[in-house]
Amino acid sequence: MRGTLSGGVSYTGCQQTTASSVGFFYDAATSTTYHECFSDGEPSLSTPVIPNELVTPVNSGIVLLPAASAESLARIYAVAFQGQQESAYRINLSSAALPSNVYCIGRGTVDDSAAACVMNGCGDTPGDFIVFGPGAAAGEPCFHNCYTE
Repeated sequence: MRGTLSGGVSYTGCQQTTASSVGFFYDAATSTTYHECFSDGEPSLSTPVIPNELVTPVNSGIVLLPAASAESLARIYAVAFQGQQESAYRINLSSAALPSNVYCIGRGTVDDSAAACVMNGCGDTPGDFIVFGPGAAAGEPCFHNCYTE
């Protein structure tokens, strides 16, 4: 969980109102606090690393892809995004013969209206996301914050 630091206190939550004075790490380079951290976050030798920083967002609204692809996805790619190392899902928007890969940092759930991807417990919804299947259906996984190299 990420937060912001003010006066030695880390603020997290939907409105940045949950205060904590202990139990977090602070990254001075990004002015970000981190809670619920885990050790051994470095990629292993078998982790696919994408060498170029992700800077170009995929702004395509709702992207629908064939259903067969969703089950094989794993968040195993190491990417650089806004100066931070993140894990990402690699999604091919084209064919195996001519791949057009994007890397999505987040996964959410399609909401009850089947028109939005809920990306966190705060109910935030990005305008652009990827869904697998014939259409967006409530409760299905959706992938957001997608970028190209």
